[in-house]
Amino acid sequence: MPKTTFVRKPVCLDDVRDGIRWIVKHFGPGRDSYYVAAERHLSQTEWADFTSDLFADRDWIEEFSNQNHPDIEGAPACIRVTGEGCETVLLVDPQGYSYARYVAIESPA
Repeated sequence: MPKTTFVRKPVCLDDVRDGIRWIVKHFGPGRDSYYVAAERHLSQTEWADFTSDLFADRDWIEEFSNQNHPDIEGAPACIRVTGEGCETVLLVDPQGYSYARYVAIESPA
């Protein structure tokens, strides 16, 4: 399973970046396993809205949460979120909620 660093309850994309830096500094990189169970591509406007308010409830996150994806080898299911014209790829583990409860930045392959 791939590994990354998830940030719990970030408000915006800057919180994700700052949280990752803090976690890596204090605990090391790539501590959290995950697998991608769904993908969501957002328009530029949707991406800007999403990354500026990760606490907002989203229908597509709620739909994902309602599917009850099982953990695989202890790794939670995530949504890979991309944005039109954006190089940053986010991983969202909503843990049954309708907002982006845990968020990570996917490293390039």
